[in-house]
Amino acid sequence: MRCEYCEKTLKKGDDYIEYEENRYCGDCYEGYTVTTYTVDGEYLATDDDGVSEYGKWNVEDEK
Repeated sequence: MRCEYCEKTLKKGDDYIEYEENRYCGDCYEGYTVTTYTVDGEYLATDDDGVSEYGKWNVEDEK
């Protein structure tokens, strides 16, 4: 599983978010508030837009 932005390979235990079937690692996304996410300073989405945030990646999340 790879980060859509930096193409880092996500390993078990890495933080990431998923939005529109794209994944962004914890190094690339930043949540400015409880519901707003950005990648490299650019607005990505809010929780209402369908973002799924995963605190820790695990094998069951693999697609």
